[in-house]
Amino acid sequence: MTRRAGIFLGGLLVIAVLAFAMQRTVERMLIRPALYVWWIAGLYYDALPQILWWILIVAASLWFIMGSLTPEQKLRPRKADPPFMGRGQVESLALWLNKASRGNYFKWLVAQRLAQLARDLLTFRARRNPPSARTALRDADWNPPAEVASYLDAGLNRSFADFPQARWPFESPRPTPLDLNPHDALEIIESNLEKS
Repeated sequence: MTRRAGIFLGGLLVIAVLAFAMQRTVERMLIRPALYVWWIAGLYYDALPQILWWILIVAASLWFIMGSLTPEQKLRPRKADPPFMGRGQVESLALWLNKASRGNYFKWLVAQRLAQLARDLLTFRARRNPPSARTALRDADWNPPAEVASYLDAGLNRSFADFPQARWPFESPRPTPLDLNPHDALEIIESNLEKS
């Protein structure tokens, strides 16, 4: 005998023992109420004349036959929803700014977008695309404060995983370059825009 067959036979044996031990409970809790409901339904069935039952059966049959023979009615087309256009860059940035208090991921997304904006500004201003422009923010006139430079560098060259959250709720989070207020970085970028 295989193991499966042994488990199956053992389960049947347990069910048989439980059924024998609980036969009065099953009779009292399940069988008697089911028989009572069946008896009441029979009383209602016998109380109505047979002709009424035949009329109900014929009417229901005609209803289903007529429903299957009539052509389907086309419902008025409802107004189509306008197509979803997606979020623009400004709307996405606003959402990330609102979610920045939830963790470093959204802070990093904001820093990344601002760093890309600064990089594009410097590339546009220099009218060239040097290979270092993808990884660094360099220009002769570009000299942001150290906090802003590390904030933009963290957004451009690092990942949010480099700045893990605190493990415990009562543990204070470690300071990161992403803790800078994005408004400060934006002011530096705007001031460089005015120079262009």
